[in-house]
Amino acid sequence: AQSMQSTTIVNSLLGPILPTNTWTHVGMVISPMNGMRLYVNGQLSAFTSGAGGINIIAYTNPAYITLANESPLGPSGSAGCKNGSIPIVPGSFMGALDEFRLYNRELTSQEICVLANL
Repeated sequence: AQSMQSTTIVNSLLGPILPTNTWTHVGMVISPMNGMRLYVNGQLSAFTSGAGGINIIAYTNPAYITLANESPLGPSGSAGCKNGSIPIVPGSFMGALDEFRLYNRELTSQEICVLANL
């Protein structure tokens, strides 16, 4: 999971390798006070400590949410993932997404657990 704030500021979390042919709930919470937290099946998997330089601001330009390692410009777009020290496999996600939810507030670990078990 990554949060890219500019071409030079990228926050990354590395979670576990997910099993194939198995539905897996993945949740990511970004907070200016608590940093980033990655949950897998309702359990905390990885996190940054503290704010970690994550700024939540009002954007005047469109902000993109990229799922499954694909550029917001489409497969032919030149934008790619910034990986810092985490290797990222290039190319499209080969699988299915059942649901995607975006909240305008920080969810608690209890709320993530409830969502994972819906």
